[in-house]
Amino acid sequence: MALALALLLAPGALSAQGLGKENCRQTSAIVATAIEGRRAGERAAAIKARLTTGPEAVKPPYDATVPTLVDWVFALDRAQLTPVMAREFEAQCLKY
Repeated sequence: MALALALLLAPGALSAQGLGKENCRQTSAIVATAIEGRRAGERAAAIKARLTTGPEAVKPPYDATVPTLVDWVFALDRAQLTPVMAREFEAQCLKY
């Protein structure tokens, strides 16, 4: 349910690109980065800033999905913060 909600709420890339392979690859990469950052003790605001500005910034239209996806990762239980979650996110995305 939370995954579907994150996909539905993520602006920009989802409405602009549809839910194709490239969209799913890009958004799952954002999820993976957010998971890694949270596991390393990074705060949500720092991850959002890193993914929207500077050398690690996500390119448009995917940059618009960063706040929603990072917030979703921070809503997950710590036990779910694994690389498997990013792969599951991509697999679910590809089903839409």
